[in-house]
Amino acid sequence: MLESFLNLFAASSDSQGAQQIFVWILIIFGLIGGLVAPFLTRAKSKSIAIYIAGWVWWFIFTFVVSQLLIVLLSLPFILTLGRGMMSNVGFSVTTQVLTYVFMTAIMILLPYKQWKNSKKPPKKKNATRQFILKLAGLDSKPCLNDIKQTLITFPIYFVTNLAVSIVLTLALGDKIMGQEQNIGFATTGQAPFMLILIGFCLVIAAPVFEEILMRGILLGKLSEKLKFWPAAFITAVVFALIHGQINVGVMTFILAMYAASLRKKTGAIWSSIMLHTLQNLIAFCILVS
Repeated sequence: MLESFLNLFAASSDSQGAQQIFVWILIIFGLIGGLVAPFLTRAKSKSIAIYIAGWVWWFIFTFVVSQLLIVLLSLPFILTLGRGMMSNVGFSVTTQVLTYVFMTAIMILLPYKQWKNSKKPPKKKNATRQFILKLAGLDSKPCLNDIKQTLITFPIYFVTNLAVSIVLTLALGDKIMGQEQNIGFATTGQAPFMLILIGFCLVIAAPVFEEILMRGILLGKLSEKLKFWPAAFITAVVFALIHGQINVGVMTFILAMYAASLRKKTGAIWSSIMLHTLQNLIAFCILVS
């Protein structure tokens, strides 16, 4: 997706008309969300549907703004050094990690402002730090139970994933379910250091930030108006859709539901991060084998 944004603003001849239109629609829709979502997500909102739409819209806003910020930072280098820079692994890893960082910071901004503007904000020491940690699902320290729950859940998740994959392959065909996931990096023919960078992004950065965003902030905010499992389902659907492929979306939906179950069992996202890390580690090993 970042490449689509860069192609648009670099006036690239590689950009297709339909793709340009889609990116512009996404940008306009996302930026409007930045204006509208703060009103839709107010705690006193009586409409659950509007509240849900507001938080999903805010999530889209964070994605669009993060992409625009990265374009702003990257464009001078691309115009100076050439478009070949976009295929560089170091550049891809850096921009992907920055996307996670920007999205997390912007996603936190709205609930933080709402908390600060509330009638009775807490005044105890380290209240801001505690609020942000709780919002992200990191307010308790990781413990042995997190590891235990992950080890119990992972085999069940793996079997479920495999069974659903087999059934859908039979139903939809290997052409759809057998597509290779687009991770934004080429893993073949890479030097060891570059593979380490890719591994860091996929196995560490992605699980940590995606769980903070999805099972931390978004699930937590939706759970304030919805029961847990409907909120988990909506979060899982959003998580699946952002991956942009049918086969990957199905598998990430399953991952999201199991990660949500771990969040519910443990009260934090440490075990869901571990589950996500194990899944991405296996996927990374398959990609480089």
